[in-house]
Amino acid sequence: SGYTGSIISVVASDEVCPIPGIASFPIDLDVPPPLEPGTDSTFSLCDSDGVINMFNFLGGTPQVGGTWFDSNGDPINPIALPDTLLSGVYEYAIGDLSSACSASAFLDITVTGITANWVVDSLANITCGGFGD
Repeated sequence: SGYTGSIISVVASDEVCPIPGIASFPIDLDVPPPLEPGTDSTFSLCDSDGVINMFNFLGGTPQVGGTWFDSNGDPINPIALPDTLLSGVYEYAIGDLSSACSASAFLDITVTGITANWVVDSLANITCGGFGD
């Protein structure tokens, strides 16, 4: 949690004789709480799986409202079908992305497809329901 409503007093003096000029100014600070993008995560999914929300795969308790980027740094929609995603690292960033006031968590996603290796030794002498080939 951040600090809010903290009062800091600043005193300035010109140290001039015979009467120094002294001024005091209160400053009210409003420091926002730290950013929480969640924690990095690694997972695999099949390209035939249903729609996913990448936000659900972040570890910890990430804040909502961030922006997702692919491995090229391009913004993406985090709700997607796995067969539209490439295996790689995706970034979730929150805060002011144009300054140092941002934080990120990364997802390392592996998308796998279904493969089948068929080996046919012979197609001769096959029967089906009593009928031969």
